[in-house]
Amino acid sequence: MTSQIITRDKIVESIQAMPDDASTDDIIERIIFIKKIEDGLKDVEEGRVFSHDEVKTKYQQWLRK
Repeated sequence: MTSQIITRDKIVESIQAMPDDASTDDIIERIIFIKKIEDGLKDVEEGRVFSHDEVKTKYQQWLRK
């Protein structure tokens, strides 16, 4: 898998798939959503992830604070 940045074509395709009555806020949220997914995929590709057990431990530590 190679990392990709959000492209104009992806944005246009996503917006065109939205309902005709989508608001500006809906469109902005969609663009942010796509960007966050791509950022997450890049994190996975570059090994910046936590195992399920690590997350559970961190969550438990956070609850104790």
